[in-house]
Amino acid sequence: MNKVIGKPINRVDGKLKVTGGARYTADIPIENLTYGVLIESTIAKGKITKLETTAAETAPGVLAVITHHNVPTFNQIKFFPGGQSLPVLQDENIYYQGQHIGIVVAETLEQAQYAATLVKVEYEIEQPTIDIDEALKQGYEPERIFLGMLPAHSFRGDINSGRSQAEVLVEQTYSTPMENHNPIEPCATLAVWEDDRLTLYDTTQGVSSTQEAIAKVFDIPPENVRVISQFLGGGFGCKAFVWSHTILTTLAARYVQRPVKLALTRAQMYTSVGYRAPTRQHLTVGATKDGKITLIKHIGETITSLFDEFAEPVTLATNMMYACRNLDTKYRLGRINAGTPTFMRAPGEAAGMFALESAIDELSYALELDPIELRLRNHADVDPATGHPWSSKSLKECYQRGSEIFGWKHRNPKPGSMSNGDRLIGWGMASATFPANTWPATAKVTIYNSGKILVESATHDLGTGTYTVMTQVAAELLGVSLEQVEFKLGDTNLPKAPLTGNSTTASSVGSAVQAAATNARNQILE
Repeated sequence: MNKVIGKPINRVDGKLKVTGGARYTADIPIENLTYGVLIESTIAKGKITKLETTAAETAPGVLAVITHHNVPTFNQIKFFPGGQSLPVLQDENIYYQGQHIGIVVAETLEQAQYAATLVKVEYEIEQPTIDIDEALKQGYEPERIFLGMLPAHSFRGDINSGRSQAEVLVEQTYSTPMENHNPIEPCATLAVWEDDRLTLYDTTQGVSSTQEAIAKVFDIPPENVRVISQFLGGGFGCKAFVWSHTILTTLAARYVQRPVKLALTRAQMYTSVGYRAPTRQHLTVGATKDGKITLIKHIGETITSLFDEFAEPVTLATNMMYACRNLDTKYRLGRINAGTPTFMRAPGEAAGMFALESAIDELSYALELDPIELRLRNHADVDPATGHPWSSKSLKECYQRGSEIFGWKHRNPKPGSMSNGDRLIGWGMASATFPANTWPATAKVTIYNSGKILVESATHDLGTGTYTVMTQVAAELLGVSLEQVEFKLGDTNLPKAPLTGNSTTASSVGSAVQAAATNARNQILE
């Protein structure tokens, strides 16, 4: 068998990218193209009292100015697959600064940009809530998190009993700021209608979910919508949902009966496609003097929009990280005048593990116990929430190997005790975890008489190497060179694949490619 997995190779899409041959959404050449530019709210809360578009409508090259005054009827999208459920262009109400209140379409980008500046908007301004502390004054405890899939409150044992057993107690609050995704490629959409059939070039992490959502919005069969996304310049979660700019571009293209392209500006990436919400996390961790953890209490406070409920799931890892019999995790949400938060790289784990591991580290100092040793004494040999065995777990080995390579035994735990010349040196460690999920996926493998092999799946490459990974899987299974294999992705005309996110593509689509390649090989051998 030709071994290609695990060997250093060039990326199969590398030449296209370095020579400019890889066409991203905003690069797609389309005849008779027009350009869309968003009109955005400049206040955070209130109502539009006057919206004057005449100057923009009569500006050179302008084809349409669409606002809530003249928007055609279409179905509204709900939170997931929509990024948020705020109705698009339906009334005069303003819920956050940067809210999309219209779109200008013109012959050139410059004409559209200029016309957008000619739209005059007057508001009745109200006092917004924009701060997490202010929002939490009216905070509440949600019942469920993670798109409603998980209970917001998890507990086991008796937290009061755990507190009474604790001989050392650490109580701390940790904060994380609002964070924005900012992939190198801003979000963009190019919509092309042919009668009731739509081709949508979109910066999406899920062509299939986008197809289904857009079909519902415009009340057409899903098979009439083709979504293409062959190259992505990063996503990190902000391209996982269908946001209002995609809907408005599609709407505008049908309105002017010509293809329309809209690309978000870098500034609009901060207000149009979600963000990681700020968090305030209260940790209580208690232990006996010999380092046995007796309780963990983790309260995650964060914010959401006025019209959706999205909680950054900071306690997910806390529920399963350590062998602690007494645990209580829950959430408080406050509503602010901002768009709906969304998933961002390692949603929940990134912010949540920072807080949990900081508290565990402080507990190690309070106990005067080595941080690695404390973690080893409380290592969860089975899932503490269910008692089920892990499918695999090598955390103890990671601690050992990492400490050996790092030279951990030479560390002086006293702050300020280690230096390199005139610089103080600090050594620390922490644990991290992320789920290893797989989702249903399909793939097709075609073997030609010439020896060429075509592998197809409607998955995505966010820049993470999917083109290369799937080529490797097929080549190794079929015993051929990489040059004989072509992998196609990012098109709803291909076999259906799941949204690319949550670190699932290699396992999910890779397994489908493996199965398809095995089936094709077996048919030939028969």
